[in-house]
Amino acid sequence: MFGLLVVNTIFVLVTAYMIYFFVKKNNNIVISARQKKLFFVIFGLLNGIISSLIMYLMPANLQLIRTLITTIISIVVIRKTLKVGWLKSITSFLIIMLGTIVGNFVVPIIANLVLKINSLETLTENIFLYFLANILIYLIAFLFIRFTPFAKIVGQIKNMKPVVILLMVTIVLMWGHFYLQYQHKSNLYIFIFSVLSSIIYLSVSIIYTMQYQKSERILEEQKQQAFYNQSLTTALQDFQRFKHDQVNHLSVVYSMLEKNNVIDALTYLKETQNTTKSFSNPALFNITNAGLFGIISSKIDKANQSGIDFDIKVIGQVGSIPNVKISDLCEVVGIYLDNAIEEVIGNGKLKVSMTLTSTDENVILKISNECGEIPNLTKSSKGTSHGHGLVIANRILNSYSNILHSNIFDKTTMEFTQTLTIKIGVK
Repeated sequence: MFGLLVVNTIFVLVTAYMIYFFVKKNNNIVISARQKKLFFVIFGLLNGIISSLIMYLMPANLQLIRTLITTIISIVVIRKTLKVGWLKSITSFLIIMLGTIVGNFVVPIIANLVLKINSLETLTENIFLYFLANILIYLIAFLFIRFTPFAKIVGQIKNMKPVVILLMVTIVLMWGHFYLQYQHKSNLYIFIFSVLSSIIYLSVSIIYTMQYQKSERILEEQKQQAFYNQSLTTALQDFQRFKHDQVNHLSVVYSMLEKNNVIDALTYLKETQNTTKSFSNPALFNITNAGLFGIISSKIDKANQSGIDFDIKVIGQVGSIPNVKISDLCEVVGIYLDNAIEEVIGNGKLKVSMTLTSTDENVILKISNECGEIPNLTKSSKGTSHGHGLVIANRILNSYSNILHSNIFDKTTMEFTQTLTIKIGVK
């Protein structure tokens, strides 16, 4: 019993490492050292002890219970310790399980051909053989996770529900064939049927998943292109409106000056001054990214209409930003600017500052505004029916490992600054 517990615990930890590797590589999340240690300890102890107890106490025909219990425990531990969603937790575990099932198919065949062992009980009763078999099983599983494009593609899919269902069906069928294979080992036809059927199910799953990911990527590209086109259309419409307004304003001023109404002309120019601010700042034209240009120029226009002094500085040229969806970035920037504008309107400190800096390594966005009181960064002050924007923004930012977000509040000046640092070339 003790040897079985040790071997199971060792390879449960190997499973934990593969799950950790898959989750971190495919979900763009930051996992702290504490989370990592907690995951390994809880996952290893629970699965190792429970798996060994069931293997020791229950007969072979009830070992399916061990798989069901450890599956539930594993998914819950992944969800709670690594802080990923339920679908991602289920997918991560199913992918690792699929890899180990492939190993479980191959290793007994090798054991039968090389050592003439055709019984699972023989492998589990001999601790040394059981240990060697598990080394080979998990080596095959790791190669499957690390080097096949299938695992990587699954990790990139956004809508996981159909893929999770397909993986679950595939695993159940493969386990069923695995069980059938060793219940009727002497029947060559059943053995061939089990192996071929499992290969077909696995192949169909891989092909379907790859096609599904391809179609999803095409839809995402179309969505991004539509957003880009809409942003460009909005910017052009703003330019046309600006040109039309300026022609009208110049006509009015010309008529006033023609009648020598200088004072009226000066008053009129002062009243219309704010309408030119959103396009009169040359820094804005250093933003060649149509999406960012559209969202920022629209917020500047909104601020100017509310009498807010919007100071924008752009250092370098902000163009395409790799590895970040422009729609996601624009949504976050829009939320931050809306919050800053609402805050200064509420406290009467009518000024918002924004700085964009573009280098070969980073794109940095800073948005600053003066606050009327010390902000509560953990809870919205807008009430239960408002303040969801920051939740949405944080959810978006948490999906990117190449975007760093920080908040700074200066109590002396009562200035609140939000900074986004986007690392270029990092996924």
